[in-house]
Amino acid sequence: MRRIISLFFTVASLAINGQEVDYDSIYFLKNCIVLDARESIDEEREDLIYKWQFGDGEVDGGETVEHCYDSLGTYQVVLSIIDPSIVSQFQDEWIFEITISEDYLIGFDIDHSDKTISCKSKLTHDSNPDDMEFFWDYGDLQFGIGDEVSHTYDSAGNYTIRLLAMVTEGDETIELSASQTIKIQ
Repeated sequence: MRRIISLFFTVASLAINGQEVDYDSIYFLKNCIVLDARESIDEEREDLIYKWQFGDGEVDGGETVEHCYDSLGTYQVVLSIIDPSIVSQFQDEWIFEITISEDYLIGFDIDHSDKTISCKSKLTHDSNPDDMEFFWDYGDLQFGIGDEVSHTYDSAGNYTIRLLAMVTEGDETIELSASQTIKIQ
């Protein structure tokens, strides 16, 4: 007799963009998830019907499915496994929550006195990037590199300081930017 043993999912709030969880049946790629229920049965059962409800009105079928969410938020995912020979579910539905959230937030702090500024990047992230680089545009055709920089302006005026962060995670590079306008007197 073929029977279901258990369904292996991590039932928790999770982040996106490649972050792995305890069991690799769920992982994230941008705002997309891959759900895999193949390990949930003790024998091959090609006749079982897997029905996934993703909590955003979308439904899909199959042992393994990929789904992309249009917006950030917490979603209730429901899996039903149906045995067509008895037209019934094996057990109750499996219900768990997935949270799709921003992995990276960028900003920077500026301290200035007279015509000299000091800038420090603020990058928060949920995953462990392989590499991070920071590039600064001071708004006066001068540029800097590093997570902390300083610069002296030649003249007074309003300047827009731009920070570009390039975050490498695996073979993917993510570009983030932030800007602030300051007045130098």
